[in-house]
Amino acid sequence: MMHQIKHLLLGGFLAASSLAVPAGTVLTANLPANTAIINISGTQDGAATYNGDQSLWYHPFYTGGTTHLLTYTVAPGTYFFRALNPVDAAHLFPALTAGQTNQIFTAWTYNSPWTLDYLVFDSAAATNYALPQLFDGSPELVYGSADAAYQASLTNGFNNLIRVGPLGRNSPLLTTTYTFTNATTLIFVIPDYALSDNNGGVSVLISPALFSTTNLLLNPGAEAGSLTNWIAGGNSNPRVDNGTFDTGILPRSGTNDFLAGTGSTGSLTQLVALLGQPGLTTAALDGGRLLANLSFWELGLNQGAPSDDAYVSLAFWDGTSNVLSTVTTPEIDSHNNTWSNYTALYPIPAGTRFIQYTMNFVRHSGTDLDAFVDDNSLSVWDPSGLPRLSIASAGTNAVVSWPASFTTGFTLEQTTNLAAANWTATTNFISTIAGTNAVTVGPLIGTRFFRLFHP
Repeated sequence: MMHQIKHLLLGGFLAASSLAVPAGTVLTANLPANTAIINISGTQDGAATYNGDQSLWYHPFYTGGTTHLLTYTVAPGTYFFRALNPVDAAHLFPALTAGQTNQIFTAWTYNSPWTLDYLVFDSAAATNYALPQLFDGSPELVYGSADAAYQASLTNGFNNLIRVGPLGRNSPLLTTTYTFTNATTLIFVIPDYALSDNNGGVSVLISPALFSTTNLLLNPGAEAGSLTNWIAGGNSNPRVDNGTFDTGILPRSGTNDFLAGTGSTGSLTQLVALLGQPGLTTAALDGGRLLANLSFWELGLNQGAPSDDAYVSLAFWDGTSNVLSTVTTPEIDSHNNTWSNYTALYPIPAGTRFIQYTMNFVRHSGTDLDAFVDDNSLSVWDPSGLPRLSIASAGTNAVVSWPASFTTGFTLEQTTNLAAANWTATTNFISTIAGTNAVTVGPLIGTRFFRLFHP
Protein backbone atom coordinates (compact mmCIF):
# COMPACT_ATOMS: atom_id res chain seq x y z
CA MET A 1 0.00 0.00 0.00
CA MET A 2 1.33 3.46 0.85
CA HIS A 3 4.94 2.77 1.77
CA GLN A 4 5.14 -0.39 -0.29
CA ILE A 5 4.55 1.82 -3.35
CA LYS A 6 6.79 4.52 -1.92
CA HIS A 7 9.80 2.28 -1.46
CA LEU A 8 9.31 0.73 -4.88
CA LEU A 9 9.47 4.16 -6.50
CA LEU A 10 12.39 5.40 -4.42
CA GLY A 11 14.41 2.23 -4.18
CA GLY A 12 14.32 2.46 -0.38
CA PHE A 13 16.05 5.85 -0.25
CA LEU A 14 14.35 8.39 2.04
CA ALA A 15 15.42 11.86 0.97
CA ALA A 16 15.09 14.71 3.45
CA SER A 17 13.15 17.69 2.14
CA SER A 18 14.84 21.07 2.12
CA LEU A 19 11.52 22.91 1.77
CA ALA A 20 9.87 24.82 4.58
CA VAL A 21 7.69 22.50 6.63
CA PRO A 22 4.08 23.75 7.03
CA ALA A 23 2.49 22.68 10.29
CA GLY A 24 -0.83 20.96 10.74
CA THR A 25 -3.50 23.37 12.02
CA VAL A 26 -7.16 23.53 13.01
CA LEU A 27 -9.29 26.43 11.71
CA THR A 28 -12.53 27.35 13.46
CA ALA A 29 -12.60 31.17 13.31
CA ASN A 30 -14.81 32.71 10.60
CA LEU A 31 -16.62 29.38 10.17
CA PRO A 32 -20.17 28.36 11.17
CA ALA A 33 -20.79 26.70 14.52
CA ASN A 34 -19.50 23.13 14.87
CA THR A 35 -17.52 23.53 11.66
CA ALA A 36 -13.74 23.21 11.30
CA ILE A 37 -11.07 22.83 8.66
CA ILE A 38 -8.36 20.37 9.71
CA ASN A 39 -5.06 20.89 7.87
CA ILE A 40 -3.10 17.62 8.14
CA SER A 41 0.58 18.04 7.40
CA GLY A 42 2.13 15.32 5.27
CA THR A 43 5.47 15.95 6.98
CA GLN A 44 4.30 16.06 10.60
CA ASP A 45 1.15 14.01 11.19
CA GLY A 46 1.50 10.27 10.63
CA ALA A 47 0.77 6.78 11.96
CA ALA A 48 3.69 4.69 13.23
CA THR A 49 2.54 1.12 12.62
CA TYR A 50 0.13 -0.92 10.50
CA ASN A 51 -1.00 -4.46 9.81
CA GLY A 52 0.34 -6.64 6.99
CA ASP A 53 -1.54 -5.02 4.09
CA GLN A 54 -1.74 -1.49 5.56
CA SER A 55 -5.53 -1.63 5.82
CA LEU A 56 -5.37 -0.92 9.57
CA TRP A 57 -3.09 1.73 11.04
CA TYR A 58 -2.09 2.38 14.66
CA HIS A 59 -0.16 4.76 16.90
CA PRO A 60 -0.76 8.28 15.53
CA PHE A 61 2.31 10.49 16.08
CA TYR A 62 3.71 13.93 15.29
CA THR A 63 7.14 15.10 14.22
CA GLY A 64 9.01 17.82 12.34
CA GLY A 65 8.57 20.77 14.66
CA THR A 66 5.03 20.32 15.91
CA THR A 67 4.42 19.85 19.64
CA HIS A 68 1.24 17.81 19.80
CA LEU A 69 -1.08 15.54 17.91
CA LEU A 70 -3.48 17.25 15.51
CA THR A 71 -6.84 16.97 17.31
CA TYR A 72 -10.34 18.39 17.14
CA THR A 73 -13.34 17.71 19.38
CA VAL A 74 -16.76 17.28 17.75
CA ALA A 75 -20.03 17.81 19.60
CA PRO A 76 -22.61 15.00 19.47
CA GLY A 77 -24.21 14.82 16.04
CA THR A 78 -23.78 13.70 12.45
CA TYR A 79 -21.03 15.25 10.33
CA PHE A 80 -19.76 15.47 6.78
CA PHE A 81 -16.03 14.95 6.20
CA ARG A 82 -14.70 16.21 2.87
CA ALA A 83 -11.32 17.13 1.48
CA LEU A 84 -11.01 20.65 0.13
CA ASN A 85 -8.43 23.02 -1.29
CA PRO A 86 -7.90 26.76 -0.69
CA VAL A 87 -10.06 27.79 -3.65
CA ASP A 88 -13.09 25.76 -2.58
CA ALA A 89 -12.61 26.82 1.03
CA ALA A 90 -12.79 30.48 -0.01
CA HIS A 91 -15.93 29.80 -2.10
CA LEU A 92 -17.64 27.98 0.75
CA PHE A 93 -16.64 30.43 3.47
CA PRO A 94 -15.94 33.95 2.15
CA ALA A 95 -15.18 35.19 5.67
CA LEU A 96 -11.95 33.18 5.81
CA THR A 97 -8.87 35.40 5.79
CA ALA A 98 -5.88 35.03 3.48
CA GLY A 99 -3.88 33.90 6.48
CA GLN A 100 -6.35 31.06 7.01
CA THR A 101 -6.61 29.92 3.39
CA ASN A 102 -2.80 29.94 3.16
CA GLN A 103 -2.81 27.13 5.74
CA ILE A 104 -5.05 24.92 3.60
CA PHE A 105 -3.48 22.10 1.58
CA THR A 106 -4.51 20.62 -1.77
CA ALA A 107 -3.07 17.08 -1.53
CA TRP A 108 -0.03 15.30 -0.10
CA THR A 109 2.72 13.17 -1.60
CA TYR A 110 5.20 10.56 -0.48
CA ASN A 111 7.64 12.16 -2.99
CA SER A 112 5.51 10.95 -5.90
CA PRO A 113 2.61 10.46 -6.66
CA TRP A 114 -0.04 12.57 -4.86
CA THR A 115 -3.15 11.51 -2.93
CA LEU A 116 -5.82 12.76 -0.49
CA ASP A 117 -6.27 9.71 1.74
CA TYR A 118 -6.22 10.52 5.47
CA LEU A 119 -6.91 8.69 8.75
CA VAL A 120 -9.12 9.65 11.69
CA PHE A 121 -8.53 8.08 15.12
CA ASP A 122 -10.31 8.33 18.44
CA SER A 123 -8.16 10.20 20.96
CA ALA A 124 -7.72 6.97 22.96
CA ALA A 125 -5.40 5.77 20.18
CA ALA A 126 -2.82 8.32 21.37
CA THR A 127 -1.90 5.95 24.21
CA ASN A 128 -3.56 2.67 23.23
CA TYR A 129 -1.52 1.53 20.24
CA ALA A 130 -3.86 -1.43 19.62
CA LEU A 131 -6.67 0.86 18.41
CA PRO A 132 -6.90 1.23 14.62
CA GLN A 133 -8.39 4.23 12.81
CA LEU A 134 -12.11 4.96 13.07
CA PHE A 135 -12.19 5.56 9.33
CA ASP A 136 -10.18 6.95 6.44
CA GLY A 137 -11.38 9.71 4.15
CA SER A 138 -11.24 10.58 0.47
CA PRO A 139 -10.01 7.05 -0.34
CA GLU A 140 -8.95 7.90 -3.90
CA LEU A 141 -6.20 6.58 -6.14
CA VAL A 142 -2.88 8.38 -6.71
CA TYR A 143 -2.14 11.07 -9.32
CA GLY A 144 0.77 13.02 -10.77
CA SER A 145 0.17 16.37 -9.04
CA ALA A 146 -1.68 17.87 -6.10
CA ASP A 147 -4.24 19.58 -8.35
CA ALA A 148 -4.81 16.42 -10.37
CA ALA A 149 -5.43 14.41 -7.20
CA TYR A 150 -7.88 16.96 -5.86
CA GLN A 151 -9.82 17.41 -9.11
CA ALA A 152 -10.00 13.65 -9.63
CA SER A 153 -11.48 13.28 -6.15
CA LEU A 154 -14.30 15.64 -7.17
CA THR A 155 -14.83 14.06 -10.58
CA ASN A 156 -14.80 10.50 -9.25
CA GLY A 157 -16.96 11.26 -6.23
CA PHE A 158 -14.47 10.30 -3.52
CA ASN A 159 -13.96 13.80 -2.17
CA ASN A 160 -16.62 13.60 0.52
CA LEU A 161 -16.55 9.84 1.12
CA ILE A 162 -15.24 8.09 4.21
CA ARG A 163 -14.48 4.37 4.51
CA VAL A 164 -15.70 2.71 7.71
CA GLY A 165 -15.83 -0.74 9.26
CA PRO A 166 -13.47 -3.27 10.87
CA LEU A 167 -11.69 -3.98 7.57
CA GLY A 168 -10.27 -0.46 7.55
CA ARG A 169 -8.93 0.53 4.13
CA ASN A 170 -10.10 -2.81 2.73
CA SER A 171 -13.68 -2.06 3.75
CA PRO A 172 -16.38 -1.88 1.05
CA LEU A 173 -18.45 0.39 3.35
CA LEU A 174 -18.39 3.93 1.96
CA THR A 175 -20.53 6.71 3.39
CA THR A 176 -20.71 10.51 3.46
CA THR A 177 -21.38 11.01 7.17
CA TYR A 178 -20.29 9.78 10.59
CA THR A 179 -22.41 10.04 13.75
CA PHE A 180 -21.01 10.69 17.23
CA THR A 181 -23.32 10.05 20.17
CA ASN A 182 -21.01 11.87 22.60
CA ALA A 183 -18.48 14.67 22.37
CA THR A 184 -15.43 12.98 20.82
CA THR A 185 -11.86 14.15 20.39
CA LEU A 186 -10.45 13.02 17.04
CA ILE A 187 -6.86 12.68 15.85
CA PHE A 188 -6.00 13.38 12.19
CA VAL A 189 -3.00 11.94 10.34
CA ILE A 190 -1.96 10.61 6.95
CA PRO A 191 -1.45 6.85 6.38
CA ASP A 192 2.36 7.03 6.39
CA TYR A 193 5.04 6.14 8.95
CA ALA A 194 8.12 7.84 7.43
CA LEU A 195 7.39 11.51 6.80
CA SER A 196 10.78 13.01 6.04
CA ASP A 197 10.46 12.69 2.25
CA ASN A 198 6.86 13.89 2.06
CA ASN A 199 5.40 17.17 0.86
CA GLY A 200 2.03 18.87 1.10
CA GLY A 201 -0.90 17.72 3.18
CA VAL A 202 -4.63 17.21 3.08
CA SER A 203 -7.26 19.58 4.45
CA VAL A 204 -10.54 18.21 5.74
CA LEU A 205 -13.75 20.17 6.23
CA ILE A 206 -15.86 18.91 9.12
CA SER A 207 -19.40 20.28 9.03
CA PRO A 208 -22.73 19.26 10.52
CA ALA A 209 -24.72 17.13 8.11
CA LEU A 210 -27.59 18.94 6.45
CA PHE A 211 -30.41 18.04 8.79
CA SER A 212 -34.00 17.75 7.71
CA THR A 213 -36.84 15.86 9.31
CA THR A 214 -39.34 13.94 7.29
CA ASN A 215 -42.81 15.42 6.80
CA LEU A 216 -44.13 15.97 10.32
CA LEU A 217 -47.78 16.26 9.27
CA LEU A 218 -50.06 13.25 9.61
CA ASN A 219 -52.58 12.52 6.88
CA PRO A 220 -51.12 15.41 4.84
CA GLY A 221 -53.02 14.61 1.64
CA ALA A 222 -56.30 13.26 3.03
CA GLU A 223 -55.38 9.74 1.95
CA ALA A 224 -56.85 8.41 5.19
CA GLY A 225 -60.20 9.15 3.53
CA SER A 226 -61.21 11.34 6.47
CA LEU A 227 -60.11 14.41 8.43
CA THR A 228 -58.13 12.25 10.85
CA ASN A 229 -55.46 14.40 12.59
CA TRP A 230 -57.10 17.65 11.41
CA ILE A 231 -59.48 19.99 13.27
CA ALA A 232 -62.05 21.75 11.08
CA GLY A 233 -62.93 25.42 11.62
CA GLY A 234 -65.21 28.01 10.06
CA ASN A 235 -68.69 27.53 8.65
CA SER A 236 -67.90 25.91 5.30
CA ASN A 237 -67.64 22.38 6.69
CA PRO A 238 -64.19 21.51 5.23
CA ARG A 239 -64.06 17.90 4.17
CA VAL A 240 -62.29 15.28 2.06
CA ASP A 241 -62.99 15.27 -1.68
CA ASN A 242 -62.22 12.58 -4.24
CA GLY A 243 -62.89 14.68 -7.35
CA THR A 244 -66.69 14.77 -7.20
CA PHE A 245 -67.43 18.23 -5.71
CA ASP A 246 -66.41 20.22 -8.79
CA THR A 247 -66.31 18.40 -12.13
CA GLY A 248 -62.80 18.30 -13.55
CA ILE A 249 -60.97 19.09 -10.31
CA LEU A 250 -59.18 15.91 -9.34
CA PRO A 251 -56.75 15.31 -6.46
CA ARG A 252 -53.17 16.23 -7.27
CA SER A 253 -51.93 12.85 -6.02
CA GLY A 254 -53.57 9.78 -4.60
CA THR A 255 -57.34 9.52 -4.45
CA ASN A 256 -58.24 12.40 -2.12
CA ASP A 257 -57.62 16.05 -1.35
CA PHE A 258 -59.00 18.65 1.06
CA LEU A 259 -62.05 20.70 0.06
CA ALA A 260 -63.25 23.91 1.72
CA GLY A 261 -67.00 23.16 1.26
CA THR A 262 -69.94 25.58 1.33
CA GLY A 263 -69.86 28.77 3.37
CA SER A 264 -67.85 31.95 3.85
CA THR A 265 -64.80 30.64 5.74
CA GLY A 266 -63.10 27.36 6.45
CA SER A 267 -59.91 26.01 7.94
CA LEU A 268 -58.14 22.76 8.81
CA THR A 269 -55.58 22.77 11.63
CA GLN A 270 -53.02 20.30 12.95
CA LEU A 271 -50.76 20.79 15.96
CA VAL A 272 -47.29 19.24 15.58
CA ALA A 273 -45.16 18.43 18.64
CA LEU A 274 -41.47 18.97 17.87
CA LEU A 275 -39.64 17.75 20.94
CA GLY A 276 -38.98 14.03 20.60
CA GLN A 277 -39.00 14.02 16.80
CA PRO A 278 -35.77 12.42 15.51
CA GLY A 279 -32.98 14.99 15.74
CA LEU A 280 -35.06 17.67 17.46
CA THR A 281 -33.49 18.04 20.89
CA THR A 282 -34.08 20.78 23.43
CA ALA A 283 -30.70 22.28 22.57
CA ALA A 284 -31.53 22.34 18.86
CA LEU A 285 -34.97 23.90 19.40
CA ASP A 286 -33.56 26.54 21.74
CA GLY A 287 -30.64 27.41 19.47
CA GLY A 288 -32.76 29.65 17.24
CA ARG A 289 -31.22 28.46 13.97
CA LEU A 290 -33.84 25.94 12.77
CA LEU A 291 -36.17 26.58 9.85
CA ALA A 292 -39.70 25.40 9.12
CA ASN A 293 -39.97 24.15 5.54
CA LEU A 294 -43.59 24.54 4.42
CA SER A 295 -45.11 23.31 1.18
CA PHE A 296 -48.66 22.86 -0.13
CA TRP A 297 -50.56 22.70 -3.43
CA GLU A 298 -53.72 24.65 -4.27
CA LEU A 299 -56.36 24.52 -6.99
CA GLY A 300 -59.72 26.27 -7.26
CA LEU A 301 -62.77 26.43 -9.49
CA ASN A 302 -62.34 28.96 -12.31
CA GLN A 303 -64.51 31.90 -11.24
CA GLY A 304 -62.37 34.67 -12.69
CA ALA A 305 -59.75 36.65 -10.85
CA PRO A 306 -59.76 36.20 -7.97
CA SER A 307 -61.33 32.79 -7.59
CA ASP A 308 -61.78 30.99 -4.30
CA ASP A 309 -58.32 30.14 -3.00
CA ALA A 310 -56.29 29.17 0.05
CA TYR A 311 -53.22 29.98 2.12
CA VAL A 312 -51.35 28.36 5.02
CA SER A 313 -50.44 29.91 8.35
CA LEU A 314 -48.00 28.67 10.99
CA ALA A 315 -48.10 29.51 14.69
CA PHE A 316 -45.03 28.72 16.80
CA TRP A 317 -45.90 27.75 20.38
CA ASP A 318 -43.69 27.36 23.42
CA GLY A 319 -44.10 24.55 25.94
CA THR A 320 -46.98 26.29 27.75
CA SER A 321 -49.01 27.09 24.60
CA ASN A 322 -47.90 30.71 24.35
CA VAL A 323 -47.66 31.90 20.75
CA LEU A 324 -44.10 33.06 20.06
CA SER A 325 -44.78 34.22 16.49
CA THR A 326 -46.90 33.53 13.42
CA VAL A 327 -46.27 33.52 9.67
CA THR A 328 -48.68 33.50 6.76
CA THR A 329 -48.16 32.53 3.13
CA PRO A 330 -49.75 34.53 0.30
CA GLU A 331 -53.13 33.41 -1.00
CA ILE A 332 -52.48 30.93 -3.80
CA ASP A 333 -55.08 31.32 -6.53
CA SER A 334 -54.70 28.68 -9.24
CA HIS A 335 -57.96 28.21 -11.15
CA ASN A 336 -57.08 26.92 -14.61
CA ASN A 337 -57.10 23.19 -13.86
CA THR A 338 -53.44 23.29 -12.79
CA TRP A 339 -52.31 22.67 -9.24
CA SER A 340 -49.95 25.38 -7.99
CA ASN A 341 -47.28 24.87 -5.30
CA TYR A 342 -46.07 27.25 -2.64
CA THR A 343 -42.87 26.45 -0.72
CA ALA A 344 -41.07 28.60 1.82
CA LEU A 345 -38.63 28.46 4.75
CA TYR A 346 -39.46 30.33 7.95
CA PRO A 347 -37.26 30.82 11.06
CA ILE A 348 -38.42 28.81 14.07
CA PRO A 349 -38.16 30.98 17.21
CA ALA A 350 -35.94 29.71 20.01
CA GLY A 351 -38.03 27.89 22.59
CA THR A 352 -40.58 26.53 20.12
CA ARG A 353 -42.09 23.19 21.14
CA PHE A 354 -45.15 23.02 18.84
CA ILE A 355 -46.05 24.28 15.37
CA GLN A 356 -49.70 24.84 14.52
CA TYR A 357 -50.23 24.27 10.79
CA THR A 358 -53.46 25.68 9.33
CA MET A 359 -54.97 25.50 5.85
CA ASN A 360 -57.11 28.62 5.41
CA PHE A 361 -59.76 28.67 2.67
CA VAL A 362 -60.90 32.04 1.26
CA ARG A 363 -64.18 32.61 -0.62
CA HIS A 364 -64.21 35.22 -3.39
CA SER A 365 -67.30 34.19 -5.36
CA GLY A 366 -70.67 32.44 -4.89
CA THR A 367 -71.81 30.46 -1.84
CA ASP A 368 -69.60 27.41 -2.26
CA LEU A 369 -65.98 27.74 -1.15
CA ASP A 370 -64.43 26.04 -4.17
CA ALA A 371 -60.81 25.85 -3.01
CA PHE A 372 -58.84 22.62 -2.74
CA VAL A 373 -55.51 21.84 -1.03
CA ASP A 374 -53.39 18.71 -1.39
CA ASP A 375 -49.99 17.32 -0.39
CA ASN A 376 -49.25 19.48 2.63
CA SER A 377 -45.73 19.23 4.04
CA LEU A 378 -44.02 20.60 7.15
CA SER A 379 -40.43 19.67 7.96
CA VAL A 380 -37.69 21.18 10.09
CA TRP A 381 -34.33 22.10 8.61
CA ASP A 382 -30.98 22.92 10.15
CA PRO A 383 -29.40 25.20 7.53
CA SER A 384 -25.85 25.19 8.91
CA GLY A 385 -24.60 22.90 6.16
CA LEU A 386 -26.22 24.73 3.26
CA PRO A 387 -23.90 26.09 0.54
CA ARG A 388 -23.95 29.64 -0.79
CA LEU A 389 -24.86 30.59 -4.36
CA SER A 390 -22.70 33.05 -6.29
CA ILE A 391 -24.37 35.01 -9.09
CA ALA A 392 -22.49 37.07 -11.67
CA SER A 393 -23.65 38.86 -14.82
CA ALA A 394 -22.34 37.89 -18.23
CA GLY A 395 -23.86 40.23 -20.77
CA THR A 396 -27.58 39.49 -20.83
CA ASN A 397 -27.03 36.20 -18.99
CA ALA A 398 -26.39 35.25 -15.38
CA VAL A 399 -23.78 32.73 -14.27
CA VAL A 400 -24.89 30.94 -11.11
CA SER A 401 -22.25 28.89 -9.30
CA TRP A 402 -21.81 26.87 -6.12
CA PRO A 403 -19.35 24.27 -4.72
CA ALA A 404 -19.39 21.03 -6.69
CA SER A 405 -19.49 19.00 -3.48
CA PHE A 406 -23.14 20.07 -3.17
CA THR A 407 -24.45 18.22 -6.22
CA THR A 408 -26.23 15.04 -5.16
CA GLY A 409 -29.71 15.84 -3.86
CA PHE A 410 -29.55 19.56 -4.77
CA THR A 411 -31.46 21.25 -7.59
CA LEU A 412 -30.91 24.78 -8.88
CA GLU A 413 -34.31 26.49 -9.09
CA GLN A 414 -35.48 29.89 -10.28
CA THR A 415 -38.50 32.18 -10.12
CA THR A 416 -39.39 35.63 -11.42
CA ASN A 417 -41.69 36.56 -8.56
CA LEU A 418 -40.97 35.89 -4.89
CA ALA A 419 -44.52 36.87 -3.99
CA ALA A 420 -45.89 33.97 -5.98
CA ALA A 421 -42.73 31.89 -5.50
CA ASN A 422 -43.47 29.40 -8.25
CA TRP A 423 -40.01 27.83 -8.25
CA THR A 424 -39.03 25.78 -11.28
CA ALA A 425 -35.94 23.65 -11.83
CA THR A 426 -33.22 25.16 -13.99
CA THR A 427 -32.42 22.56 -16.62
CA ASN A 428 -29.45 24.35 -18.21
CA PHE A 429 -26.19 22.45 -18.59
CA ILE A 430 -24.02 22.33 -15.44
CA SER A 431 -20.28 22.67 -16.03
CA THR A 432 -17.82 21.72 -13.28
CA ILE A 433 -14.47 23.51 -13.24
CA ALA A 434 -11.99 23.70 -10.36
CA GLY A 435 -14.45 22.26 -7.86
CA THR A 436 -17.27 24.65 -8.77
CA ASN A 437 -20.58 23.95 -10.51
CA ALA A 438 -21.67 26.72 -12.88
CA VAL A 439 -24.87 27.28 -14.85
CA THR A 440 -25.42 30.02 -17.44
CA VAL A 441 -29.02 31.24 -17.55
CA GLY A 442 -30.44 33.76 -19.97
CA PRO A 443 -31.16 35.96 -21.64
CA LEU A 444 -32.60 37.61 -18.54
CA ILE A 445 -35.67 39.81 -18.81
CA GLY A 446 -36.80 41.55 -15.65
CA THR A 447 -36.01 40.14 -12.23
CA ARG A 448 -34.85 36.58 -11.62
CA PHE A 449 -34.29 34.81 -8.29
CA PHE A 450 -32.30 31.61 -7.77
CA ARG A 451 -32.01 29.07 -4.99
CA LEU A 452 -30.26 25.74 -4.44
CA PHE A 453 -33.01 23.44 -3.26
CA HIS A 454 -32.64 20.23 -1.26
CA PRO A 455 -36.09 18.56 -1.09
